[in-house]
Amino acid sequence: MTTLLHRPTDPLEAEGASRLVGAKAARLIEAAAIGAPVPAFFVLTTALFAERRRRGKLPDELVSALDEGLVDLARVTGHSFGSAESPLVVSVRSSPVESMPGMLDTVLDVGLTRAATPALARRLGDPIAAQDVRRSQLESWGAVDRRMARTRCDASAAGRVAASRSAASRERPTLEAL
Repeated sequence: MTTLLHRPTDPLEAEGASRLVGAKAARLIEAAAIGAPVPAFFVLTTALFAERRRRGKLPDELVSALDEGLVDLARVTGHSFGSAESPLVVSVRSSPVESMPGMLDTVLDVGLTRAATPALARRLGDPIAAQDVRRSQLESWGAVDRRMARTRCDASAAGRVAASRSAASRERPTLEAL
């Protein structure tokens, strides 16, 4: 079985890199290799999708590859996926071999649950920003998984934020108010 997981520290030959990890991921790996500041990441290789095509389903090894990648991210960041106290929040992005702007979906802020949002608010020092990240997560998930219009979340969240800011006290709203 071909490797499904690629870490930024794994060797990657420049020739054919895009075929293994996709163009966007190859550029990110190159940036990390020269010491540019990039967030911690891992890549599920294009072999995953070749296996899916060949088998007609996702390979059983996908779960262990994801677990490995998330354990690595937790070690590097000090945050844990699924934790309400110190959540690891990730974005899932596509990286085709050739750039296809606007053609593939991105799911943002995976791992930011309702229970984890207060911890993010404490980390950021801003409950409104944390709530906006949560809205972004729900919006991107709804758009990708349910084909829900992104503006549906925007209008609802904007109304709640505007209402909370127009209160006489002008205090920042609590997460519960949003």
